[in-house]
Amino acid sequence: MRIVRTQKPAGLAIGLEAVKTHLRLLGYDDENSLVASYVDSACEFIFQRTWKVVQSASYTAYLDKFESDVTIKMNPVTALSSIKYYDVDGVQQTMVNGTDYYYSLNGNFARIHFINEPTLEDNRYDAIEIAFTAGYSNQFDIPDDLIHCLKILVADAFNNRNSQTAGMSVNENKIPQSVDMILANNSLKDFG
Repeated sequence: MRIVRTQKPAGLAIGLEAVKTHLRLLGYDDENSLVASYVDSACEFIFQRTWKVVQSASYTAYLDKFESDVTIKMNPVTALSSIKYYDVDGVQQTMVNGTDYYYSLNGNFARIHFINEPTLEDNRYDAIEIAFTAGYSNQFDIPDDLIHCLKILVADAFNNRNSQTAGMSVNENKIPQSVDMILANNSLKDFG
């Protein structure tokens, strides 16, 4: 399964003012875009380590062939928009929930079970497209320890910005121990 983000998050995972308060930057707006890029980078770092999506965004999962059961290893998946496939004639078709498949967004991962598996176009990659939304819908839904982790990662990147470039991920060998512990406690990789 290949997953692609199809729409960027509408905003930051947590408010810029909250991050700037943590950084003691209130009243200084010159650094806003830099701080925002560090928030985005920290969110991606958290996802890579835990499979938890901090900022809500739209995604599409691509499959080359049908599998009777599919698991989307992202948390939380908040909506499943559509499932489409390319039939034997190369025409994209939309599957019907309850007739062709059923799904659950409960638990650690979203699960899809295909009831009917139509014949796909031969020799086609990405023959099946699953459109969904993943991530916490607002900052109040994000677990407190992940907000704390996010702030620490942003502060670390901001305080060491001379050795980093905006948008780059945090050096995994130099992450603070408290961050490492929070990420280990939140990791869903052992469930996958």
